[in-house]
Amino acid sequence: MSENNNNVITQETAEVNPADIHKKRREIIKTILIIFLAVLLVLTFFSNTIMNKSLSEVATEVCTSGSLTEKLRGSGVLESNQSYEVKVKDNKKVEKIHIKSGQTIEKGTVLFTLSAEESEQIKEAEKALNALKLEYESALLTVPKDYANENMQIKAAREDLQTLITKRDKAASQESVLADKKVSLNNVNTQLKMKNNELAKYQGYVSAIDSEDYSMLPAEYSGSLVNQANTVSDNESKLYSAKAELESLKESGAGEADIKNAQNKVSSLQSAYDSALKQLNSAKNSARAKLSETLGNIQSEADSLTEQAASLENEIASMEAASYSELCDAVTAKQRELETLLLQLESTKKEDNVAQQKENLTLNNQKEEIENQTKELEKLKKDLGETEVKSEYSGVVSEILVNPGDTTLPDTALAVVDISSEGYTLTITADTEKVKKVKKGVEADIINNWSGDLKATLKDIKNDTSSGSKSKILTFNVEGNVESGQSIEISIPCSTAKYDAIVPKSAVYEDKNGKFVMSVKSKSSPLGNRYYAERINVEVLASDEVSSAVSGMISNGDYIISTASKPVKPGDQVRMKD
Repeated sequence: MSENNNNVITQETAEVNPADIHKKRREIIKTILIIFLAVLLVLTFFSNTIMNKSLSEVATEVCTSGSLTEKLRGSGVLESNQSYEVKVKDNKKVEKIHIKSGQTIEKGTVLFTLSAEESEQIKEAEKALNALKLEYESALLTVPKDYANENMQIKAAREDLQTLITKRDKAASQESVLADKKVSLNNVNTQLKMKNNELAKYQGYVSAIDSEDYSMLPAEYSGSLVNQANTVSDNESKLYSAKAELESLKESGAGEADIKNAQNKVSSLQSAYDSALKQLNSAKNSARAKLSETLGNIQSEADSLTEQAASLENEIASMEAASYSELCDAVTAKQRELETLLLQLESTKKEDNVAQQKENLTLNNQKEEIENQTKELEKLKKDLGETEVKSEYSGVVSEILVNPGDTTLPDTALAVVDISSEGYTLTITADTEKVKKVKKGVEADIINNWSGDLKATLKDIKNDTSSGSKSKILTFNVEGNVESGQSIEISIPCSTAKYDAIVPKSAVYEDKNGKFVMSVKSKSSPLGNRYYAERINVEVLASDEVSSAVSGMISNGDYIISTASKPVKPGDQVRMKD
């Protein structure tokens, strides 16, 4: 039996086909290849996933068309239109303060409790009463009329008239010399006036340089100053825009690279502005020095003419006393004076009778004043016991100017209350071009309106003299539950228009080459679509708080990057946010 089994095994081994062996090998290789490709696919998938995780994750918004309302924004501090100062009439000690700064109060609210002290006002009232009594008693002592003074004036006038007549007769021979002196003086004064006018003209040139009104200057001074001033203005405008863009980038959470580029731009523009300003100031100083030299020469000539005029005036003054024509006039005037004194004396005697009657009326008035002052004194003594100080108006306490233990002073404020019914005023500064799109009477949106009951209405637009024509000052009436010193941020709709391309405001960036947005473009690959960032240069036409209308090589429907997990450059591969 064993022998037979061995024979079977040997026979089966001998019957194995080489083709079967080759087939098995191919199947094994095929299996190994499939396993290899599977592993390779898995590794490729994981490597692609790892790479995607390392890419910047971006959020996109679709570029759309539609309407956009441009808004003007600004902020300022509220000021009360009318305030009420809490005062007392006399000296009292502050025992208790019932209010605090910022508190809303009603008319009649108790503000302070005071204790009575010796009143300076009562002392003054008593002093005034005593003075009235003394005046009245003095008026009772009537002094009889005496005309000795008038008679002395008449006597002196007669003596002066005789002296003038004597001098007039002596002065006839000096008339021609005096006339020549006056002609010379007139000529010198004319020359001096011309020099003073010339001096004023050049002083005006200096003032024009100080006020930067170069239009008043002649060409020899204005040429370079105007050009340099324009350079300063241009650099200042660019610097302002760069700073605004930097702040916008910071607020929008832009990347560090963009912020750094913006900061470098601001720094560069600041240096250019400082350099231009230095050159302008140097040119102004040079012009001032040149004008100063000219003014010195003119002033020397004017001083010389002044001395000549003074000398001639002294000579004429010494001669005018003997001027024939003036002495004739003086004689006539003195004669009239004498006649007037005689008439006045007669008139005075008549008026004295009337004055006596008026004195009697005055005495009666003085008696009434004494009675009124007595009543006022009694009232003050009564009021001394009143210790509560109440508000005369409803409003908000803006200031408390005393502390417990202080002594009040007459007509000195204890506190200041903003009268609520009179409203508040808010002032902001805005770009002139944007202000052109708003009108008086428009109601602004209050951004930090937490209470929800505020209303701000534009009442006035004025030029901002500190910035030339670049900005305007806007004044608003503010109503609602506010107080002085409160910071308010407002927004005003300027204009509404339709635009072909509207993107998120945060998606607009700016570098040295101008403003741009980043769009997302897709490319096919064996492992699916890959996404790449592409720069599109744009021009911003208008903006509101969240969106900007732009123009450029941008189309409705383009996917625009609004945010990114890290900085993105043109051509970078990005990962779309889920």
